[in-house]
Amino acid sequence: MLRLRCKAKNGTHLMQGLTHQSCVQELKDKIEELTGIPCDVQKIMVGYPPSSLDLRNGEAHLKDYPIKS
Repeated sequence: MLRLRCKAKNGTHLMQGLTHQSCVQELKDKIEELTGIPCDVQKIMVGYPPSSLDLRNGEAHLKDYPIKS
């Protein structure tokens, strides 16, 4: 089970229920549910310094990306 944080203008949110086997679209849907930001305008950044991920393939699994909890 991944334990991810999502920072947005309306605050920081804890995302639960996602695993390495979850698909990118599930991550985007969870972000939209928590923040109200539509999937098609989300910019997902990871690491330090933050770098943007190309998550256009909604069927890919989170394990294929450098996403850590």
